[in-house]
This record gives sequence, structure tokens and C-alpha cells, in this order.
Amino acid sequence: MVIKDYGKYLSVLLWLVAIHSIIVGICLLIIPSSFLNYFNLQEYKENFFQAQGGAFHLGVSIAYCMAAVNPNRSAQLIKFIIYLKLLAFVFLTTYFFFVLQSWLILVSGIGDGLMGILILVLFKISKIANNKV
Repeated sequence: MVIKDYGKYLSVLLWLVAIHSIIVGICLLIIPSSFLNYFNLQEYKENFFQAQGGAFHLGVSIAYCMAAVNPNRSAQLIKFIIYLKLLAFVFLTTYFFFVLQSWLILVSGIGDGLMGILILVLFKISKIANNKV
């Protein structure tokens, strides 16, 4: 019977999520706020919240990278990442339905939710596989 190391799959997924977060963070930091009008987002004279979002994405990418290095020894950090992604899903979809109906907000919320669910599933499978060894 071949036992797959699902921790490797989880590691790859966490690296991909980290890369995604780094790209989003850099984009939020460098694109002009007027560009956000193309996504039905209001332009701010000050782009503090845009820059804050960029810095946040870069910050959490560190957690994704830390967990990706050795997911089998990062259970608490991975649980935090799952909660973080599901919280982002709830926040963004709620914001879409009650504040601003921008397709980018909805897609971002759904994407965060899917990432959180995929990480959760691989985390659970990895734990099950490790206990059977």
C-alpha cells in the first residue's frame, strides 16, 4: 500500500497562496488608486487603506511561507491560516452584499473561501495519513 505524503501537497498549496498574497500585496502598494475605478471601487484621495491592504497581504504571506516550509510541524499556524481565509471570505462577501457590489470584492471573497477550504481539506487528509503511518 502506497501512502502519499499529503504534507507535500499542502506545502505546495501554501506556497501558491503565499505567492498570490505577495502579488496582491505588491499590486495594492504600487498601482495608483485611480486604477481601482476600473473595478467599481471608489477612488480615495489618500490611498492609506489600499497601502494598508498591501502591507497586510505581504505580512500574512510570511505566515503562509512559514507554514509551507514544514506543514507537518505547523498545525497551529495552519489552523490560524484557515481561520484567516474563512474570515476574509465572510468579510468580503458581506461587504459585497451590504456595502459595495464590485465583482472584484465578490471574486476575492470566493477565492479566499476556496483557498481556506482547500487548505483545510489537505490539512485534515495530511493529519489522517500521518496517523496511519
